[in-house]
Amino acid sequence: MHTNAVKYIIPLILFFSTAHGQAPKIIENVTNGVSFYHMTHDLTVNDIRLEYPSEYYDKQWPQSSSGACEIGSNGHFNVFISKESFSIPAPYCKSEWLKVTMNGRSNSNADIESKKVLWDQITEVKNGERQNVEIVLELNYADVVSGAPLTMILTQCNLSFRTANGAYIDNTESLK
Repeated sequence: MHTNAVKYIIPLILFFSTAHGQAPKIIENVTNGVSFYHMTHDLTVNDIRLEYPSEYYDKQWPQSSSGACEIGSNGHFNVFISKESFSIPAPYCKSEWLKVTMNGRSNSNADIESKKVLWDQITEVKNGERQNVEIVLELNYADVVSGAPLTMILTQCNLSFRTANGAYIDNTESLK
């Protein structure tokens, strides 16, 4: 059997046994000949964590060992999604949690404020003040398994909120 085929057999089995039971809608956007993959995900109280799991502690990043996830003055933050509840398999991730990072690369007050609004919505979900919040993710650490329908697996435990030029992008549409 071809090596690449073997590489994807287990992830495909995992994919079809995910909690959601159906393929996520992954959007491919091509910019300057480069493919970017995006999807939406509904965060609910049962599948998010706002504390660093112990396997993510790193002496280089003191905030990881402090316990709580917090938003920085530049809009940077991390949250953790239950790997079990996520609709794309992550067979190489040994943690039960996928880390989702919002980058802090922006000097624009409007960009930072939109990230703070999203952070507040996520904390409201975690505190039981709202049912869910839809987030838009970039699938930077993923491999395409099939093109029709577009199916992927995560190659790491990391996800990113979708951003462009420092701004959070709250949709999966192609950027103009």
